[in-house]
Amino acid sequence: FGHQSQLLALASEDPYIEIAKVDTGERVYALKCDAQTLAVAWHPKASVLAYVQDDDSGSVRLFGVLD
Repeated sequence: FGHQSQLLALASEDPYIEIAKVDTGERVYALKCDAQTLAVAWHPKASVLAYVQDDDSGSVRLFGVLD
């Protein structure tokens, strides 16, 4: 859940992270990824999502979401 508990990030084996509104289930973003997403985590005070993919880079990526 996002820091204001309004958004939920969903990751699975497909190459997308879906971000949806908690209250309606409406998808507001579909973030295209290069590989399977292994982990997602919201920043505790901002609408920023950190995610890690199953690729060779070993990088943590950030995605900013507008409130």
